[in-house]
Amino acid sequence: MKDRWAKNYPDSLESVKRAIENAEFLCGLDKNTMQALIKGEYTYLETSNSMGRQSKKIVIEYDVTYPKNE
Repeated sequence: MKDRWAKNYPDSLESVKRAIENAEFLCGLDKNTMQALIKGEYTYLETSNSMGRQSKKIVIEYDVTYPKNE
């Protein structure tokens, strides 16, 4: 039977997105930077190396520019 009182928390990627959205109007933060982060592309990665080290990463790619073709 499903526990009706269990809380459904967001995963780590969604938590970061929500935190950035909540921080958009905080005093001491640049609003334009926060808006750029909100519009960015979010990627969740799980990594490991040959020594057995494992980690989880959240990458935010924002304010992407491309070279001008002349």
